[in-house]
Amino acid sequence: MMREYAVLCNLNQVRRAACLLFQSEPMARVIHRVEEEVDTGRLQVRKDKHLHADQGIRRHILDMLLSYSPLWLRVGLETIFGEVLPLQHNEDVSGLSRFVLNRVLGNSDIAQQFSHPTVPHMYKTGYAEALAKFTLKKFLTLVFFMDRAKLTRLIDQDPCLFCSNANIKSSKELLLTFSREYLSGEGDVTRHLSFLGFAVTHQQTALMEMDYTVHNLATDLRDGLRLNRAVELLTRNWTLSSKLRVPVVSRLQKIHNSKVALDALLQVGVSLDTGLRGGKIEARDIVDGRQEKTLALLWKLIFHFQVCVEVEQLQLQKEVTLLRRELRLRRGTDMWLEMYGPDSGNTTDHTRLLLQLCQAVCAFYNIRVDNFSVSFSDGRVLCLLVHHYLPELLPLEQIYMDTTQSYNTNHSGQAGITTQECPETDKDKLKELLAHEKNNFRLVNQKVVELGTIPPLLCVTDMSNTIPDEKVVMTTVSYLCARVINLSLKVRAVRTIQAAWRRYHPKPAVKKWTENVQRATIRLQAAVRGMLLRRSLQTQHKSATTIQTAVKGWVGKRQYKKQRQAAIILQQHVRAHLARKNAQKKYQDIRRATIRLQAAVRGMHVRRQQKQTQLAATSIQACWRGHQQLVKYKAVKLATTIIQQRFKAFKLMQEKQHQYKSLRSATICLQVAVRGILLRRSLQRQHKSATTIQTAVRGWTARQQYLKQRQSAITLQQHVRAHLARKNAEMKYQHVRGAVICLQAGIRGFLVRQQLMKWVSASTIIQASFRCFLQRRRYLSTRAAVCRLQAGVRGWKARRTYQQVKSQHRAALVIQSTYRGFATRRFLQHWQAERQRRLLHFSAAVYHHLAATRLQRSYRRYLVWQKAKQQLKALITIQASVRAWLQRKHFVLLQRAVCKLQAAVRSHQKQRLTATVVLQSYVRMYLAKKLMIQRKKAVIVLQATWRGHHTRKNIKNKRIRIAYKKIMAAKRAATEDKKLCNMTATALNLLLKYKHLSTILDALRSMEVVTRLSAVCCDQLVQGGAVQVIYTLIQSCNRSLPCQEIIKYSISILLNLAKNPNTVAAAVVQEGGVETLVNLMAIYREKDDVIFGQTCLLLTLFCNNAAYQKEVLNMPSVTQKLQSLHRLVKRKAWMSRSKQRIGSQEDRRKTSTPLVQMVHHIKPAWILRKDNMLDVPEPLQSIQLVLVTLGLQGAMV
Repeated sequence: MMREYAVLCNLNQVRRAACLLFQSEPMARVIHRVEEEVDTGRLQVRKDKHLHADQGIRRHILDMLLSYSPLWLRVGLETIFGEVLPLQHNEDVSGLSRFVLNRVLGNSDIAQQFSHPTVPHMYKTGYAEALAKFTLKKFLTLVFFMDRAKLTRLIDQDPCLFCSNANIKSSKELLLTFSREYLSGEGDVTRHLSFLGFAVTHQQTALMEMDYTVHNLATDLRDGLRLNRAVELLTRNWTLSSKLRVPVVSRLQKIHNSKVALDALLQVGVSLDTGLRGGKIEARDIVDGRQEKTLALLWKLIFHFQVCVEVEQLQLQKEVTLLRRELRLRRGTDMWLEMYGPDSGNTTDHTRLLLQLCQAVCAFYNIRVDNFSVSFSDGRVLCLLVHHYLPELLPLEQIYMDTTQSYNTNHSGQAGITTQECPETDKDKLKELLAHEKNNFRLVNQKVVELGTIPPLLCVTDMSNTIPDEKVVMTTVSYLCARVINLSLKVRAVRTIQAAWRRYHPKPAVKKWTENVQRATIRLQAAVRGMLLRRSLQTQHKSATTIQTAVKGWVGKRQYKKQRQAAIILQQHVRAHLARKNAQKKYQDIRRATIRLQAAVRGMHVRRQQKQTQLAATSIQACWRGHQQLVKYKAVKLATTIIQQRFKAFKLMQEKQHQYKSLRSATICLQVAVRGILLRRSLQRQHKSATTIQTAVRGWTARQQYLKQRQSAITLQQHVRAHLARKNAEMKYQHVRGAVICLQAGIRGFLVRQQLMKWVSASTIIQASFRCFLQRRRYLSTRAAVCRLQAGVRGWKARRTYQQVKSQHRAALVIQSTYRGFATRRFLQHWQAERQRRLLHFSAAVYHHLAATRLQRSYRRYLVWQKAKQQLKALITIQASVRAWLQRKHFVLLQRAVCKLQAAVRSHQKQRLTATVVLQSYVRMYLAKKLMIQRKKAVIVLQATWRGHHTRKNIKNKRIRIAYKKIMAAKRAATEDKKLCNMTATALNLLLKYKHLSTILDALRSMEVVTRLSAVCCDQLVQGGAVQVIYTLIQSCNRSLPCQEIIKYSISILLNLAKNPNTVAAAVVQEGGVETLVNLMAIYREKDDVIFGQTCLLLTLFCNNAAYQKEVLNMPSVTQKLQSLHRLVKRKAWMSRSKQRIGSQEDRRKTSTPLVQMVHHIKPAWILRKDNMLDVPEPLQSIQLVLVTLGLQGAMV
């Protein structure tokens, strides 16, 4: 039961972690995008594939999903569907299959939605499509979640994601198989999903599927693979597998793999020093299979990662403290101090804390624990640990307390005896005790298996009747303590909750008794409180009458003062209102006069300024018209000069071209002849060289073969001789080793016997003292018991005697009462007669006495009442005086505070009034200025409108009229969706969502326009993530005409972004982008000068960044390709230009300076400068611009 509970807790922990991963923001965003893609139909199942009806398809999809490991598949399905699968175990494949068929490939809600109202199992149109969408969503979500869960190592043991016998071993292969068989219009579905952020990377390798089970420590750890796997699981360093060399076929590979594991252990602080004669543990020791160092390494792993990690030190300290406190409360004394004395040593040491925990638990049962060896040899301590925390799992009656340890402690006074040392008389007893110890260990092993998560390390033969190994005991105790303490924390929590519940919800009988007691208490309290309250009310009534008289007088005075103060305040407000009214009237008169004066002054100022503006406008118009005429003249002159130059150049080109063709034909004939001669000579030389080389190579091959055979023979002889020498040395080593072992055994036995004698003497003294203490305590307890018994017997005898005497006494009383009754009745008759006589005399005396008592009581009451009235009057006078003094003091303080507050308020009001006057003056001045500016702008607009109308009316140039009509048409055609911001949002949406070429081309055209005209749109595109998509488009295009258009617009967009200083960093190419741009330059060098020139300009702008320039220069292939492109473009330019020579050094120096300056003239289109370079330069100039920017001017020679 406990084992299943532990497994269920681990599974719930995995489920919790899986839910957190599934609900994380990145995964939710990707899943939402995928579901939106499926809902819109961009991802859909083929129409001819009926996933709900075709049993073959259902079986194929089920086999694909069953390629996953059953544990991983269970976690994935439970997380995605949000429910716990009713499986028998983690390998229940049939249960998983039923769930997949019913819930992944089917859906009851969809079936109910599309079901026919009357005909069962008949569905409406659209059922197959809806179910296919549901299955596709769940399939893609499951694959993506499983891949992410495997990457995050959701399960601690990190098992394989796919079954080792499955045909599919990677998430990508699973997606491709599903896409190939069932999706419509999808080639590589992973490429489509990558645009949505859906990226799967897991690939299961043979190393992951390797069986890491260790069957033999001497051989299985030598290759280093299993050791590295163990270190990975312990240190959580998952990079070790990537450093291994597999398959392991040589000794050097084994040493390398073992060294990787040992280096990882050193990094986490594991010491590899064994303390043995061999020194530190090295990789060669593991590969050679040295048992001592291999076992030492394994024990170091256990103690560093398991013993010290299973239970936290703080938790151990807290548990030990709780146990000692509970022990002190139960026994009344500190048994810990009595058994072990004060704490010694480092109490924070983990091993010390484990020992203290065992000591504290065993102290409850009067068992002493001194160490992790002998004290655990009888199994009692381990059984008591389980019983103390889980008594229902292991009752105390099943534990055998009579063992060799208890027998030797109580009888022989020795720490331990063996069968050989035991006398003949005690051998039967010893066998019985050893049988008890074996039963204890069997009981512990059985309960440990029931608990679960504890490795079975205990062997009866290694523990009983010998000294157990401390390492094994400490490891077992650490696992056991971790398990039982974890369960005890939960048990304590349950008990605390139960106690709180019982405290707040008691039993019915207790509750009823409490209610009765409470009801009686309430009645009693009500009676007492009523009496006290009535007395208090009488006193309060008298006090209230006196207080009311004083308060009414004080209230009348206070009301009079308030009315007087209100009248004063009312007079002040009326006077202030009259003064404010007079001041406001004066202010209105001054304001009207000021406004009239300001209007006159401003009118004069505006008329003067209007005259000046009219004169300035006339001067500007004259200058502008002269400038326009001058520009027209220069344009005509320049056009004439260019036409003349082009005509002369064309004539000269024809002459040079004719000369070049004749010279080229002659040169070709001459080159053919010369090359034929040179080729024949070269072939003859190559033939002779080949013959010589073959001769030399064959001779060298024969010599190498002879040397190899000779070396093989020498090596074989060396190995044979080494084998014989090793055999002899091994025989000698075995002989010496046997002698050393015998010598070591003798010395160690002598040392152990000496130490044992010391321990025996010490334990004898301790046992004697402890037995004395036990005997004294036993004697005292026996004596107390005997006293109690004697007291009980004597009390019983006394009670019996008392009963006999009581019965005799009762009989005597009956006789006496009868006689006395008779005598008393007779005496009573005489006494009554006498009493009547005396009563008359006594009643007269009593009457007189009572009358005198009443008179005395009335007089004394009168005296006390007069005294109380005097005291009450004095008390009231004192109280009135004190309260009056307190009120006067409070009134004086309040009066001072009010005066200060009034002064502060009046000062603040005065400041506010002054500030209001200043603020009003500034506001009026600002409003006057604003009104004047508005009027000035209105006058300017009116003037501009009139001049524009007058100018347009007098236009006689037809081109200007046509341009004006185009501008007006464009203005009329302008709509909201043609704004740059809306065009940017629409283009970005089309680029990110649609995959058709026409849609992408329209989006790129719009994006090129907005990036060329607006810096804000450039920032918006960068924030929308369009740069990475543009680079992906460039890389995926071929050489077709539509793809050329896409590349042209994409390069233009990137060029516009690179010209903007705010977006140039975001436009810098990603990894592998340099090669893409250079390949574009190579492809379109001959085809499209625009793409070539724009790409060169883009690379030039990127290379202005020093870091990027350094990165490009560190790519030899890129620089060589750029230099090769320069040579080709240069040759083409030389062929097309016949009037100048391009290769001279002087021309290169002339062109280098303008190229450097040209980089600074590349500005965005919205910056209107005369020197702004808007056109793309020629190919030669573009490639030279790239080389100059990179500092490769030497390559232009």
